[in-house]
Amino acid sequence: MQRRAFLSGMASAGICGVPELAKAAESDGPLRLSSALLYQPSQEFEARLSSPQHLSNYMKAVIKAASDAIGQQPKGPGFSGQIVVLFKPVRKARYWVMSKSPERLKPYEEAMIQALHKVDVPPVFGGPLAFALLYDVWEGGAGYTNDGMVIPEQWVKALPPTGGYIDDALFGKLWPDGQ
Repeated sequence: MQRRAFLSGMASAGICGVPELAKAAESDGPLRLSSALLYQPSQEFEARLSSPQHLSNYMKAVIKAASDAIGQQPKGPGFSGQIVVLFKPVRKARYWVMSKSPERLKPYEEAMIQALHKVDVPPVFGGPLAFALLYDVWEGGAGYTNDGMVIPEQWVKALPPTGGYIDDALFGKLWPDGQ
């Protein structure tokens, strides 16, 4: 099944329940979840995960790791951003941390990425899965909305100039098996 890369119909994370996820992910830390988006249809997530709870727990762990990493740094101005996660059956993940205020994200970016790589990746079967967590730090700033699909620049460069699809083929270009 293929999906257009720049569709506005990206699924909200109904498989794990965004309101429930946001409430469960609340903490005293500086990062607050504003939305969770799936890059593939929820049916694909359901088919590739042994339990929806694995995704919910993983998202919560990603949020906590990023929030803890930010909280260990000196407080700066608020900003909003997005953590994009691509995870594979080999129980490994790649992370992209983005913000519309990159200069505000920069002091925290490396610590966030290091913390995210320590999070246990859930089992997934039959191919990779990808999602995005939209967040605010210290009350936020110019942020992303789930009105349109935002993808990392590396993903855009992997697509043909005429556009393309967010599918297993794209993920294979971004992260070939064996790497």
